[in-house]
Amino acid sequence: MVLYEFVRTKQLSLLFGKVPKKKSYRQRMIEAFEKDPFGLNEPIELVSFVCTKCHEIDEVPAYLIGKFMVDKKQGEEVSLECPKCNGEMFQTRNNPSE
Repeated sequence: MVLYEFVRTKQLSLLFGKVPKKKSYRQRMIEAFEKDPFGLNEPIELVSFVCTKCHEIDEVPAYLIGKFMVDKKQGEEVSLECPKCNGEMFQTRNNPSE
């Protein structure tokens, strides 16, 4: 095969072959955000708190508890204010000896 024939067949294959279209900016953005880059579809871990006055149970996201622990000493429990009676709420325990 001569170089001229090779180039000519290559040009013909490019001419008649399928050339993939470039994706639009909008399509690329849609594909990028389908992957959930901000973690919005991840489950939120909830921690149960119980009020000492009215015994109301409230579930609080775990990431908020970390924000309340900034001014606490190590091993000290986080206490929240009850939204119902303004009493003090503590984290519930599975095992009473904890």
